[in-house]
Amino acid sequence: MRVERDESVTSSTSRPQHAGCHSTDVYTPPSSATPPVCFVLAAVPIMLLAFTPAAGKYVAPWSSRHRPCRATGSLDAELEHWVIEAQLCEGAADALSSEACSAAEVRTRAWVDRTLCSSGLAFCPYTSSADLSATGLEDLGVPPAPVLYQTCDGAESAQLMADFWIACASMLAEGEAGVSSVLLSAPGWDDEWDEWHRTVFPMLEASVTAARLESFLGVVCFHPFYSTPEEEWLSVNRFGHMHSASRLREYLEEHDQPLSSATGARELGWAGDYQRRSPHATINVLWASQLEIAETRRRSSSLYTRNLRTALRRGEEALECEAREERTRSVDATIRCAHAP
Repeated sequence: MRVERDESVTSSTSRPQHAGCHSTDVYTPPSSATPPVCFVLAAVPIMLLAFTPAAGKYVAPWSSRHRPCRATGSLDAELEHWVIEAQLCEGAADALSSEACSAAEVRTRAWVDRTLCSSGLAFCPYTSSADLSATGLEDLGVPPAPVLYQTCDGAESAQLMADFWIACASMLAEGEAGVSSVLLSAPGWDDEWDEWHRTVFPMLEASVTAARLESFLGVVCFHPFYSTPEEEWLSVNRFGHMHSASRLREYLEEHDQPLSSATGARELGWAGDYQRRSPHATINVLWASQLEIAETRRRSSSLYTRNLRTALRRGEEALECEAREERTRSVDATIRCAHAP
């Protein structure tokens, strides 16, 4: 699937919903936005994109088909390009049912509660629940806000990229007070770890860079079979990935030398990988500015050391068992487990 932009089309951001997504809202960047972040704005509110996830259909409405203009280096150009690509590949693979999409969201929420929240493993100190994130930074001007969950119902890269940009458009339109982050799960990619990290994430990096939004959006890679790529790969493909084993070792040596001495290379590698293992292939989108602010509150080396310590103390067998159950448990059982005292 090619990554280059189609610069002969136009679109506007629209707010994704779980069915029949169509909105007349047009995102207008704040006046303080830097000049490179350009958005193509319609003279009047018109619907430029319709999306129906349940049917796996992407529709470029009349106004988009017949009102073309050039849009380079913008979210609009990337969004329109990938929606058109998704149209071209429709029917290439069976779409997930609405029930399967709902199951993916339920499992993802359960995973957030179990691994990211303070009530679980607390891998993310700023996620208070599966519904609310960016917490604990209010004094630094960061507002807590809801987490936006989305599911890609196909296994084609163009569908995934279209869904990614639809979610990003919604996030940018809502602003920091409306959406803290996006968790876009893609069950169709659960068995494709090599392609997920070798093709999808470099494609995401190229697309975000083409839209000139790398200073606005941070993207993190999760997968059921996440394995930190080799250092040679990370040296040129760092985007979205866990730190290398050598960097994690440096963190342990700095903050917990006894634990470092007691931890072998395999155990350390697993503890790093586990922090990026989710029930489904998942793209996490965050506000880049909030990541920078969070770094003033805590050092990455301290956070990763704490997370490594937590994972190692709980143990590989126990945590991998929990992850397997999370991936395979029925939706009803997952809901019951989530509401258990």
